Formats: sequence, structure tokens, C-alpha cells
Amino acid sequence: MKEETRARIKQWGKRFGWAALAFYVVKGLVWLAIGLGTWSLFK
Repeated sequence: MKEETRARIKQWGKRFGWAALAFYVVKGLVWLAIGLGTWSLFK
């Protein structure tokens, strides 16, 4: 039972880790796009 729970937690941790990574990558790309857009407007 304890091993099963540990494996489940590890699986969810991996899933959450990938979701967080994807979120930060998307957020970074959005900020980059906004930054480049405003920079090209005021150039």
C-alpha cells in the first residue's frame, strides 16, 4: 500500500513538473512576444 502511494505521488509529481515546465515556457514566449512587439513599435 505504501509503495503504491509513493509511486502514485511520484507519477503526479512528474506530471505536475511537466505542466509547470510547459507553463513557464509558454509564459516566457508570451513575454518575449510582448517585449518584441512593444520594442518594434517604439523603435
